[in-house]
Amino acid sequence: FDENLKDLALLLQVFPCAKVIMSFRKDLEAQLLSQSFALGDYQYFITQQANEAMRSFAQQHGDGRVFSMAMEDLNVTTFNRLLTFLGEERCRSVAVVHDNEGRHFATTSLAPKVIECDSR
Repeated sequence: FDENLKDLALLLQVFPCAKVIMSFRKDLEAQLLSQSFALGDYQYFITQQANEAMRSFAQQHGDGRVFSMAMEDLNVTTFNRLLTFLGEERCRSVAVVHDNEGRHFATTSLAPKVIECDSR
């Protein structure tokens, strides 16, 4: 991760209507553990540097084009803020699904209603 995320900054210039969603973990140890299950071992410093680069980028481009979301804050309120950020005015989050809770992916045939939309 380049500390300035120059490639992402360039994409924001090339695509002036683009928006960026950055997700991170507040708990770096939990992030490293999660990454190791999904992608293999990660180094603490590299992960910490990547998180700092994303935070810095979000602060520098905080003009309504970057939405930062901590994974620990995945809840209805955060998803509704995300929908507002994306310009969605008709739909709202009513629930959050955690299919990978417990460090394993659990497929389910049930699709709970997580979004409600006005029919206007």
